[in-house]
Amino acid sequence: MNNSLDPYTYSILKFIPDMRTGEFVNVGVALHSAAGKDALIKCRSTFGRITKLNHKVDGHGLLRTLKTITTEFRNTAEQFQFEKVKTVASLCDIVLPRDDSSLQWDTVRRGKCNDINAEIDRLFERFVSYADEDKTQRKTEDDIWRVFNKELQTRNLSNYLKPRVFQTQDDEVKFDHAVKNGIWHCVQPVSFDLLHASSIKDKAHKWLGHIASVSNTTEDFRVYFLLAEPSDKNLAESFENAKSILKKIPSEPDLYSESDSSELLDKLEAVCG
Repeated sequence: MNNSLDPYTYSILKFIPDMRTGEFVNVGVALHSAAGKDALIKCRSTFGRITKLNHKVDGHGLLRTLKTITTEFRNTAEQFQFEKVKTVASLCDIVLPRDDSSLQWDTVRRGKCNDINAEIDRLFERFVSYADEDKTQRKTEDDIWRVFNKELQTRNLSNYLKPRVFQTQDDEVKFDHAVKNGIWHCVQPVSFDLLHASSIKDKAHKWLGHIASVSNTTEDFRVYFLLAEPSDKNLAESFENAKSILKKIPSEPDLYSESDSSELLDKLEAVCG
């Protein structure tokens, strides 16, 4: 039995259905061992959390794409001269070049093992299939809005809100629910009902970046975030940190939890009136 540990590099394949929110789910892992002159890939072959992340996702289409990526990676690995491969990125970028598509390779990481076949199974379980055991129904932005829109309809306010795009020379941000009274008032549901603290933080940073990127638009606007908190109470501190990040947005947004929705309704009633 070989007890020596050989170094390897690996990268996680992420699926990001909506670049605007930045939510993602890991769908595969690729590994390269210079010592073993081998490269392996393992991608998801079942839905798992894919369709739960965004119910508009074509799950079957995504699985077909992952199967194609797996086949192309293995074919590329068979033809590659491994002495020229420094990290797994050399193979990953040939099979799936880095662009702005919904499938993205994460940064290259390093490890050591004595059996790369067992190691890729371990990495797949750690980064990809680990969340399949979670049976909690996570709240989405659509869920938040579905409930809030019923309250808007009760007050005859829903028809006032229309989509609005704010543009600068090099970027734009779209809000699906906005009304103008002097300035634009934009309501944006955001769900932080996620699995991990890092995902919550990343999502808050995404919104900070999106809105900051159009802060010099010619039209003034204010954002009203309607927030869903994590189901996991252990993530309460992460939720508070996310709110602190959102407060750094230049236009000074207003933050409302779902339990405070009546206050937001009162505000919108005044704006629309």
